Amino acid sequence: MRTVVVSDLHLGLQAGNDVARRPELRARLVEIVRGADRLVLLGDILELRERSLPSALEIARPLFEELAGALGSGEMMLVPGNHDHTLLASLAASAGGPGALRSLENRLSPPADHPLERLASNLSPARLTFAYPGVWLDRGVYATHGHYMDAHSPVPMVECLAIAISARLRGGRPRPGSTPVDYERVVSAVYRLSTRVGRGQAVGRGGAGDISVRLYERLTRRAPEGSAGDGVGTAAGAPSDPSAAAPNPQRSARHHVDLGDRLLRAAVPRAVAALNRLGLGPFDPDISGHALRRAGLRAMAEVVTRLDIEADHVIFGHTHRPGPLPDDLGEWTLPARGGRPPTRLVNTGSWVYAPLFLATRPSDSPYWPGRCVVIEDGRPPELLHPLADSGHEELARAR
Repeated sequence: MRTVVVSDLHLGLQAGNDVARRPELRARLVEIVRGADRLVLLGDILELRERSLPSALEIARPLFEELAGALGSGEMMLVPGNHDHTLLASLAASAGGPGALRSLENRLSPPADHPLERLASNLSPARLTFAYPGVWLDRGVYATHGHYMDAHSPVPMVECLAIAISARLRGGRPRPGSTPVDYERVVSAVYRLSTRVGRGQAVGRGGAGDISVRLYERLTRRAPEGSAGDGVGTAAGAPSDPSAAAPNPQRSARHHVDLGDRLLRAAVPRAVAALNRLGLGPFDPDISGHALRRAGLRAMAEVVTRLDIEADHVIFGHTHRPGPLPDDLGEWTLPARGGRPPTRLVNTGSWVYAPLFLATRPSDSPYWPGRCVVIEDGRPPELLHPLADSGHEELARAR
C-alpha cells in the first residue's frame, strides 16, 4: 500500500502565498499522488482563520478534484489541525462530541448537507474520509498534525502563551496517560479565539497574517542571511527592503523602525523571565532557527510520551520545518522507553512561501515550501521535496 502525506497547505491565505493553489506548482504534488492508495491531508489544509469554510473550499476545490482524479478509487483522508480546527465540532458530533475523542484515531463524518459532505460526493470515486487527532498508517507509523505540541512549547509566541494560560486555568498541562480529550480541554478555546481574531484581522488588514509571525519578523528583521540559524534570515533573491536606497526622510523613518525593533528585542528576555516567574513557562527567549527546531522536537516528544503513542515513526506538521534533514538526523529520534524501540519523528514541512524564513537556495533553506512524505508497506517514511527546483522568482510569482 502506498500512502502520501502532506500538511500545511493553508489554502485560502489572503496573502496568496499558499502555493498549492497555483496549477503549475500543485501539479508536482498531484503527480506524486497519482496511483497512490491513500492521501492523508494532515492538518492546516484549509486556512479557516482568514476565510469562511465555503470561501476556503472554493479555493481548495480545484486541488481536491485534481488529487481525487490522481487517486482514482483511493482514499483521501482529512485530519484537522489548528488552522482548520473549526471543522472538528461538526465532525466530532458523529462520535458523540469532542469529549468522546479518547482514542489516538477517531474516524469521523460530517453531518448531512455539510459543505464537506457535498465535497465528498463531488470527489467520487475517490473516498473522502476524516479522522482526529491522527491516524495509524502502517504497522508502527502514526500521523497527526502536531498542534498538541503547543501545550508544551517553550517558544514565547502569542498562541503558546495563551495555551499556557488556558492550561493554568484548566487544571494544568496534559500529563502522562492523557488522551486527546485532555489536550482539547487546553487548546480548543485558544484555537476558537485565534480563529475569531484571525478573521477579524483578515477583513480589517487585508490578510496581515498571524500575529506571532509578524512579531517574529520584527524580532529578526534585517538579520544577515542565515544568521538566525536553520536557514532563517533575509532571503537573497526574495523581495528586498525598498528602504535600503531611500531618500533621507525615509531613512529617518527606517531608523525609528530599527530602534523600535531593537527595543523589542531587548524587552523579550525580560518579558520571558517575567512569564516564567508567574509559572506560565518554562519559556525560552532564544528564537533562533536552531532553537525553534529543537523546541518543536522537544514539545512533540512530550506529546508522544503523554499520549503514549507506541510507534516506530510519528509523522507530523504544524511547525513548517521539515525533517529530518541530512544535517540533523540524530535530533529526530526519541530514545527507547519502557522496553519499546526508539521513535523517529518525521515532519512534512509546508506549502507556504514565506521569504522571511528562506535563504537563497532550497538546499540552504529547511523552510523551503513544497514537501510531502511517502510511505510504502514495510519501509520507513520518505520525505520528498517536489518544489526543490522552484526558486524565489517562481514562488513569488505564484502569489
